[in-house]
Amino acid sequence: MKCSACEHSVDRNELLRCILCKGTYHYMCLNITSEKFMGNYQKFKRSWKCPTYTNVTKRRSRNEDTPVKVNCGDSSPSEVINMSSDNMKANELPPSDIVHRGGKKQNTSTFSLEELGKLLDYKLDTKLQNTCHSLASEIEIKQEFNEVLMKLKSEFLKITESLTGEICDLKKRNKYTSRKSSNI
Repeated sequence: MKCSACEHSVDRNELLRCILCKGTYHYMCLNITSEKFMGNYQKFKRSWKCPTYTNVTKRRSRNEDTPVKVNCGDSSPSEVINMSSDNMKANELPPSDIVHRGGKKQNTSTFSLEELGKLLDYKLDTKLQNTCHSLASEIEIKQEFNEVLMKLKSEFLKITESLTGEICDLKKRNKYTSRKSSNI
């Protein structure tokens, strides 16, 4: 079985399977420690859902704040309607006094450009290695196919030459037999 995240094969002792889509993952690809995985193995096996299903939001109207829809506090309705990010500068962060759901400011993890670059390099290297292995395998198969094709061609030529020789011999015998029978 292949991991849906990294596309490498998954050992049974590292396998997490989504109960909804039956997708398989390495527990490490999901940022789950081995201690947490081993300690909760049965629970994961019974009820684990992949990120595709856990990241789905419910489509219903609610009046509470969400990380995307922030609490505008004492803003008037006209100010809320006229809110725009067009006036923000590209490197400007949103105001820090915005209160998110639950009244607490949410902690968001950030990646530096260097970390993002390293992650992209790693992903590209992995994809390139997989492509190279696949390409090498295809080239090897093509070479084996060409070798078999050349052997078949050689055997076909031998058989054709042999049959041509036998046909010539039969024609000569037929002529000889025809002459002999016409002389009688």
